[in-house]
This record gives sequence, C-alpha cells and structure tokens, in this order.
Amino acid sequence: MTDYYTSYPSYTVNIGQGNDSGGDGYDSDGYELSRTTSAKDCGSHWLCENLPQASPYRIIWKEHANAQVKAAPPRPISRTTRGYPKHHSNLEGNALSVSGDLLEFPLLPNTYDNWVSGRPGPVRAIYVMDFPHERYDVIYHDPTKQGPLDFTKAELR
Repeated sequence: MTDYYTSYPSYTVNIGQGNDSGGDGYDSDGYELSRTTSAKDCGSHWLCENLPQASPYRIIWKEHANAQVKAAPPRPISRTTRGYPKHHSNLEGNALSVSGDLLEFPLLPNTYDNWVSGRPGPVRAIYVMDFPHERYDVIYHDPTKQGPLDFTKAELR
C-alpha cells in the first residue's frame, strides 16, 4: 500500500538564515519558504534545526507529534527483533524532560498517522513506557554528528 501526500507552497520558521527582504527563499516577515504548513499560522512545532532545509522532517508540528505519541505502543518489541518502539538509553546525554524506562518511536511529518513499517525517517519521540504518554521529547539523527551517537534534541518553538 502506498501513501500519497500532497505538498503546497507555504512557510516554515526563520532560524536566522537568509534575510527579511523577501528574496532568497524568505517572505517579507522573514519566514522561510517551504513545502509545509505556515509556522505563522499553525503554532508550536519541534524544530530539527540541523536537518536539511528541504527535509519534510525538519519541522514536526506539535499537534501531529501529540497525536502520534498518544497512539504509540506502550511496550517495546523484543530486544532480539528489529523495529519500534525500542528502549532508549540517551547515550548522547541530551537534556531530556522525561526519565525512567524510555522508549523511542518514529515520528512522521505533516500527519496524525503513526509510523507502521518501512524506513522510519530521522525523527523520534522519546516517552516513558506504559500509558499515558503525556510528556515526551523529540530527538533526531543529526547529520552534523559523526558516529553512532548522533541524536540531537529538537527544539520546541
């Protein structure tokens, strides 16, 4: 089964790049032109700042992340089986707001639907095992880091 997503020209947040003149991919308010929903209109989002600007995973809307985390499985799959959710040990030492028995689960951009199978993408929700998943953090595979410990905490804006 193939999922189809439609993209519309719109805006994401200005992270201090470009200019406010409306040129070079920015509007007159300094918002970065992109294929995602407007940050001006949509509210809170998780910014995965070191992902490429063209990546749909660069911004995960908090509303979408909330829905995906709420529906995420409460228990890890077997340690001998590949897949998600799986235990997360925070070996990178990110300043997480959650602690305890942590799980990681892929987050998808621009949807309320959960990841089911296939390539998980670079972004993960980190939450405490069992329900309810009221608090969570978002981390992502940071392409600016080398080696296996490459997760960086996303910034909630």
